[in-house]
Amino acid sequence: MKVRYADEQTSLVETDQAHKLRLPVVVVKAARRRIRVLRRCVDERDIRAIPSFHYEKLGGKRDGQRSIRLNDQW
Repeated sequence: MKVRYADEQTSLVETDQAHKLRLPVVVVKAARRRIRVLRRCVDERDIRAIPSFHYEKLGGKRDGQRSIRLNDQW
């Protein structure tokens, strides 16, 4: 599956420049793990099959976007 970022800043999470996001290390590590799994998924059904992702479609201003959870807070 192809992973797209809303902005260039967010894409830093996969690089050695992740510290510029000022996110906790555990969040960056969780994001990297999730992204690796997402890249192996063939389609949306594969993502829905992973309960810990809490995959959901967003509405309102974010209509057409999807989200997953990294941990309890993020």
